[in-house]
Amino acid sequence: MPAVLARIVPPAFAGREFQITDYGAVADGSSDGTEAIRKAVDACSAAKGGRVLVPPGVFLTGPIHLKSNVNLHLLEGATLKFVPEPAKYMPVKERIYGMGQYLRPNFIQPYRCRNVFIEGITIKNSPMWEIHPVLCTNVIVRGVTMKDGRGGVVMGSEISGIAVTFLSRTAAWTARIWIAPCASSIAPSAG
Repeated sequence: MPAVLARIVPPAFAGREFQITDYGAVADGSSDGTEAIRKAVDACSAAKGGRVLVPPGVFLTGPIHLKSNVNLHLLEGATLKFVPEPAKYMPVKERIYGMGQYLRPNFIQPYRCRNVFIEGITIKNSPMWEIHPVLCTNVIVRGVTMKDGRGGVVMGSEISGIAVTFLSRTAAWTARIWIAPCASSIAPSAG
């Protein structure tokens, strides 16, 4: 494990910041901020990277698609609450698992990514696997708390360079995750 950890380096991001409220997001827990978050991610990506900031408050959103060199950064007291409307997400019919059985969506699923960093967040009530990196390189899971979900951290042979500092099931799972092909991250901070 020390050799694997020595190879994994957290991504570095440009010092530019893009606060989602500057793009129209409202911290009232009921206004859909999906478009505002998308605009902030797009602006950050167009500027060649930086941090998309989620300030304290509850922001309602649909799916969030990160791009290369974008750090989705939740400040202390920030909550992203995902809308429960299935029409906002990938159609379940496209995720068939056996006759008449459908898969629920994974909560965080980096796909073909490198240097993705997920750290210090809490995931509550996810529909299926909380974190499911697919075909990724340099994955670290660290400081993530999972409550009341239906899965956990799912890692398989298609991933290289993984560090998981946890793996016990109690009232909540605690882990830290570092994911890296897109050089994207999700992490809260005190400021």
